[in-house]
Amino acid sequence: ESANLHLSEATRADLQQRLAADASALKQRIDRSNSTHDWQGQAFEQYANQMIGDIAPLVAGDLGQQALQAAMSGDLQQAAELRDQATDLISQLRPRLVQRMQALRPQVQALCPAVHQLYELQSDVRDADGRPLNLLSVDS
Repeated sequence: ESANLHLSEATRADLQQRLAADASALKQRIDRSNSTHDWQGQAFEQYANQMIGDIAPLVAGDLGQQALQAAMSGDLQQAAELRDQATDLISQLRPRLVQRMQALRPQVQALCPAVHQLYELQSDVRDADGRPLNLLSVDS
């Protein structure tokens, strides 16, 4: 993706470093997850926004710098194209990020059997009044 944006070498290196750190943190978070709820709705949105917030300013800054250099050299069309790329970055980056994160879906889904087993085990656990504890809920 960064190659398509023609980012500077320094920005690409910084971006790759950030993405590698984010990927490592993501895999660790999956390993620590107790439920697929950690990856649905607001939890997923928050994580996606955090990743975008980490990399979007870096990429937008590089594109802005390129636009400024193009404008200073008199290439106003190139400057406008770069400005538009930077402006559209967030709206384009989010769907791409979500699509790329789908590759992790099998790891997230692997949590399901373990969660269902725990759910079934809890049915035999009751409080002092004989009521189920319902420590865990599972959505079908």
